Amino acid sequence: MKKIMFNDTVNLTQAVIGGRKTQTRRGEKWLETIDGWKKLGYTEMKTRGQYLELHDPITKEFIRHIMPYQVGEIVAVAQSYYNITSLISHYGEVFMEHNITLASAGYNNKMFVKSDLMPYRIEITEVWVERLQGISDEDCLKEGITYLDDFDKFYFERKGRSEGFYFTTPREAFASLIDKVSGKGTWNSNPFVWRYEFKIINNEL
Repeated sequence: MKKIMFNDTVNLTQAVIGGRKTQTRRGEKWLETIDGWKKLGYTEMKTRGQYLELHDPITKEFIRHIMPYQVGEIVAVAQSYYNITSLISHYGEVFMEHNITLASAGYNNKMFVKSDLMPYRIEITEVWVERLQGISDEDCLKEGITYLDDFDKFYFERKGRSEGFYFTTPREAFASLIDKVSGKGTWNSNPFVWRYEFKIINNEL
């Protein structure tokens, strides 16, 4: 089983677990070539099984690329073993069974955890490719942006947030969020990204 990591500096893991985040947009080197293929006439995109296909509607030729995650795939939400232990007491027994200790690589670093031991998974329900700035206001909220009714403002959680760090539109909030997650200037560069929609499910371990 694959695993997927969400940025903890802006509390996206908790947003996924809490059901507030049901989409994620992720770049990939291969997506940078799509503009070039479109100029050659491959103007239609389709998802077929585990592949994204770019079609030339005139010649009927197509280029096929495997998608990192496919519709229906179950993916583990990576969390450090420390975080799991502090939240779910019975994992102490599970860790003993799998010989996981304080010295284990994944105890404080979720990059090294075992997918099967993660208490939360997501099921991919939709995959598509789009320009980053093609996101709708509705999808900004699905990315974890929150609307504060009392202030009529939008925001996202961030450790060390300064007071008054809010936005007037969901797109402004998401633009700031994606620059925090993927690097400054990501929003303005408007790259092609994979858009994944998903639902959270529990691991009955």
